[in-house]
Amino acid sequence: MTSTCSYRISDGVVSRTLGRETVVVRISGPEVVVLNGTAGQILSLIGERADREQIVERLFSEYQVSRDELTHAVDGFLAELEAAKLIEAVTP
Repeated sequence: MTSTCSYRISDGVVSRTLGRETVVVRISGPEVVVLNGTAGQILSLIGERADREQIVERLFSEYQVSRDELTHAVDGFLAELEAAKLIEAVTP
């Protein structure tokens, strides 16, 4: 995965933030996913068209973790969202 990899929220996926959680629903199926605050923030940044590196930078400025640990966690979460078809990689 390159640092400039970008994503978008998949068609037919909607989300709403309720308190500290984000509820994500795929319209075409009965699946509902509830994200914690940080995961919801990542989805929100994707919605704002932030690329992978911008997501890492934003979170790195807010959390006290190593950049390597954060990058690994973000990459893993992006892969999970993509596997669940909640986001799609965007080719430039």
